[in-house]
Parts: sequence; C-alpha cells; structure tokens
Amino acid sequence: MKTKITLLIILIYNIGYTQLAVVDAGVNTTLASQLTNSTSQLAQLQKSYELLKEASEKVEKVSNMIKSINDMGEIISLQKEAISNVNLILNQDINVSTSTLKKLNTALGSISLNIGLVSKILSNGLFTMTDKDRIDFFEDTRRKILIDVVKTRIIANKYKN
Repeated sequence: MKTKITLLIILIYNIGYTQLAVVDAGVNTTLASQLTNSTSQLAQLQKSYELLKEASEKVEKVSNMIKSINDMGEIISLQKEAISNVNLILNQDINVSTSTLKKLNTALGSISLNIGLVSKILSNGLFTMTDKDRIDFFEDTRRKILIDVVKTRIIANKYKN
C-alpha cells in the first residue's frame, strides 16, 4: 500500500508539473516586435527588388544597344579593310587577271549591298526593331561582310611584297 501511495503521489506530481503553463509577457512582446520588423523589412526588400529589376532591364537594353553599336563599328572597319585591300592590288604595277578583278568586284559589291542595308536600318528602323532582331541582323551582316573581306585579304596577300 505504501508503494501505491508513493506511485500515486509521483503520478499526481508529474501530471501537475507538466500542465503548468509558463507565460512570459516580455517574450510575447519581443516576438510581436520581431514580427512587425520582419514584415516591414520584407516590404522594403520587395521594393528594392522591383527597383533593381527595372534597373536591370534598362541596363540590358543599353547593353544590347552598345553591342549593336560595336557591331556597326566592326562593319565599318571591315569595309575599310576591304577597300584598302583592293587599293593595294590596283596600285601594283602588275597586270591583274580578269578573274581576280571579277572576284574583287563581286566582294566589294556584296559589301556595298550589306552596308546599304545597314544604312537603311540605321536611318529608318533601328529603334523599331526588337533587341534580338537588331542583334541578329548586325551579326548576320557582319558575318557576310567578313567573308567578303577575307576573300579580298587572300587576293591582296598574293600581291603584297
């Protein structure tokens, strides 16, 4: 019986001890304050994110425009090189074959045609094109002109001293 009473006392003690609620008003106040701070920080973070997203889009547009301008500069350099190569050949005291002159004429004609297209795009539609269309156009035009310039380089290298 003594053991039953002891077990009953221990059982009542454990049940009573586990049901005691600990309430700390300071913790509740701190938790509410942290929740308020977190909410305001989240709102500020969202504003910052939107601002950075807009700035990023503007920078990307400027970057694409700079790429287009760099492509135009390269196209101009390539055209100058082609003209220089043809002048080098024509200024030689050597007779140049008719087939070579036809190849040079074809290359310069193709370059002039592509330069004409670039000029039309610059005067009429540069800003109406999408970034992708503009970049694709300039890269394709640069590639075509580069092929013709390489043709003039190969012929000019034969006539260099």
